[in-house]
Amino acid sequence: MIDFLKSLMPDQRIVISAHVRPDGDAIGSSLGLMRSLRLAGLDATAVLADNKEGPAFYSWLADFDELKRPDEIAESDKIDVFILLDTPLLKRLSAALPLFERAETTVLIDHHPPIDEFTDIRLIDQKAGACAQI
Repeated sequence: MIDFLKSLMPDQRIVISAHVRPDGDAIGSSLGLMRSLRLAGLDATAVLADNKEGPAFYSWLADFDELKRPDEIAESDKIDVFILLDTPLLKRLSAALPLFERAETTVLIDHHPPIDEFTDIRLIDQKAGACAQI
């Protein structure tokens, strides 16, 4: 996984999403990863799988206003990498599933037990209490 992250280039488009009905781990993991990738000079966007505005309860988090809905990503936009966080079920991507399907490379980072292998790269740590810890 580290080698993969090091191989990412500034001209690549990275989309990040967690599961529908996002909780604090899903929102925090998405925003934290987006911020980290941007600080590394990469083009990263976090989207909400529900295709709704983010839960106002989490609006105090840094970069909360940067969260996008999947319908805000143009159909013509190339997606090089899609990183799915905090869910072992592809169906929990909901409205973000078409973005996942367009990606050249797919990655799963999760702390839940794996159910299916549906990504190219996986980082699973079941000992972690939350995806954000990974």
